[in-house]
Amino acid sequence: MCYPYSLIKYELRYFTQFVKKNQTITLKNWNFMSQNQNQLHQQQSLKVIAQYLKDISFENPGMGPLSRIQGKAPEININVHVNAHKNTEMSGNFHVDIHLKAVSKIKEVPLFILETTYTGIFEITGFEPELEEQIVNIQCPALLFPFLRRIVGEKTVDGGYPPLYLDPIDFHAIYLQKIQHESLEENNAGSSSSVFN
Repeated sequence: MCYPYSLIKYELRYFTQFVKKNQTITLKNWNFMSQNQNQLHQQQSLKVIAQYLKDISFENPGMGPLSRIQGKAPEININVHVNAHKNTEMSGNFHVDIHLKAVSKIKEVPLFILETTYTGIFEITGFEPELEEQIVNIQCPALLFPFLRRIVGEKTVDGGYPPLYLDPIDFHAIYLQKIQHESLEENNAGSSSSVFN
């Protein structure tokens, strides 16, 4: 459908006058919305308060028999789990531990056993409880992981082996497994539990 040019010109002029007339109100509303959004973003924060190596153990029984099994690829089993809990003394403060155990062996001959815990203390504010729980169990361990990876690589070199460089870890999958496990425990025991333990 086509409209006369004069009608289109009139409609544009009317719309322009309407916008100019209401421009102040529109800008005030926009500024008010922008201020609210800025306040919301300012209230939401994730800060690393501290991070440190909490515990480490390296058993090295394999260097003796290693000379008899040269040329064979070792088998390495790695288990990782995350433990997160609130600090009841400080609001918005969380402790997050990454526990890692790596066992290397060739056939039935053990080479080394590495166990370590790397910890971070985080301040998290302004998020809904459900999102906060996901940040603590997924995002926080992901921030700690590069430092844990470096420690594991260095420790295996100190033990006389090539560096063990960990592949990226899917902390989201670990979190989902943890929820499923706790859900099964709730169903079996008939009691409630929290992801923070």
